[in-house]
Amino acid sequence: MLVRDRMTSKVVTIDANRPAADAEALLLRHRIRQLPVMRGGQLVGIITHRDLRRARAPRATVSAVMTAKPAAIAPDAAIDEAARLLRSYKVGGLPVMEGKALVGILTVADVLDAFIELSSRRPTRRSPRPPR
Repeated sequence: MLVRDRMTSKVVTIDANRPAADAEALLLRHRIRQLPVMRGGQLVGIITHRDLRRARAPRATVSAVMTAKPAAIAPDAAIDEAARLLRSYKVGGLPVMEGKALVGILTVADVLDAFIELSSRRPTRRSPRPPR
């Protein structure tokens, strides 16, 4: 299974120059946990609820609060590779990039759904058990 099979392609994003309060409002309105940050059509970061809680200045901009240069993955990568990246970077989502274009986002929930689907498939033929 590939990332493109599980990613969300309608990605909610925010411009880097917007107030951090706007990012918080978008996260709450769309019930999402991470928001890709764009500048001039290019991905420059990602912002999460955790980033917003850590913000010191009440009038901070998204660019001041975001995580710059987030880990990303290609749409043709295997879903298990995405799981390894999510785990090793300890993040909840990965922007999906095709070249320099943001084409989706893949979250931990998407990966878990993929593994549930894969593990619930029944084999068409059962192989005999080895003798004991």
